[in-house]
Amino acid sequence: LKLNRVTIPGNKEEGMGKGKPKVFSLDSESDQFWQNYAGKMIPEAVEAHSTQLQQVSTQVARIKSEAGGGSGMENGSNKTTSLLSTVQSLPALLEKKTTLETHLEIIKATMSVISERELYKFAELEESIISSNHGDKSKVLELLQNPGMVLEDKI
Repeated sequence: LKLNRVTIPGNKEEGMGKGKPKVFSLDSESDQFWQNYAGKMIPEAVEAHSTQLQQVSTQVARIKSEAGGGSGMENGSNKTTSLLSTVQSLPALLEKKTTLETHLEIIKATMSVISERELYKFAELEESIISSNHGDKSKVLELLQNPGMVLEDKI
């Protein structure tokens, strides 16, 4: 993350992009998801993202059913008002969906790096230290002496 821009290396295994990096610009002032979860633990952000994406998908399905004629039980005036309200809410909903899709790409890339570099081991160790109010020196040293981890992760 640099200057509110996230660059994700391209995935050569995917047919699209063929290794070309993806660049996303995040607006920290208008991006509600970023404001709420920028400093949170990854599992919390993933869970919130899933919940919000499900809500947006439900709203889109509702809008599509209403735009397609709804249940037919409303009178003409109420149906027109409902359709107008639906059409007015659609741009904001589509923008939120686009934002969530951007965050999904970022979350996937982050989870990939965490798995590849086994960074979750540091989080597990930190949780065990916090919960027991003391650190197990041997576990810390074992993790720090792991030759498969880069210095950047250990710091």
